[in-house]
Amino acid sequence: MDLVLFIRIFLGTVMITTSILKMLSFNSFKLTIKQLNIIFVNTSVTVSLVIFIEMLSGLLMFFHSLYIASSLMIILLSICFIFVAIRSNKLPGKVTCNCFGNLLPETLGSHTIYRAIFLILLSILTGILASTPGYQQNRNATAFPIALSILQSLALIGLYGNLKLLFSKPEHRE
Repeated sequence: MDLVLFIRIFLGTVMITTSILKMLSFNSFKLTIKQLNIIFVNTSVTVSLVIFIEMLSGLLMFFHSLYIASSLMIILLSICFIFVAIRSNKLPGKVTCNCFGNLLPETLGSHTIYRAIFLILLSILTGILASTPGYQQNRNATAFPIALSILQSLALIGLYGNLKLLFSKPEHRE
């Protein structure tokens, strides 16, 4: 499996995972949106829209002809997350991130910005690598390498969560 396909699968898996985890903690994510006071129409519509865009961008990343559109969606979402993190610094108190739903309780901050920049860079990298002269995407990837890449991506997300908990302050551990 080539690097571009793995990055696409990783990005797709991350976006699908975050959208599912936000769905599972819908009310908590709704509270975050209310705290940030970033509402389109109403809070439930805003939350649903964010979840939908995350899910759609993740799913589109698995289709060769649509991954550029997905990359642009991920870049747009990540830029929004950066602005949200900056906005949260101006609000009184700490705002729960809900980036991974209630699975990884954390507040918005500089680490949110770093994660968003990382997603932007990965999205751009796939476009750059795929457009290099002589690069040919393997469009006939079999199910096994794709499934293995999805599992590796989930393992990386789990590792991130465990390291986050391991290095958190004792009062933030549950």
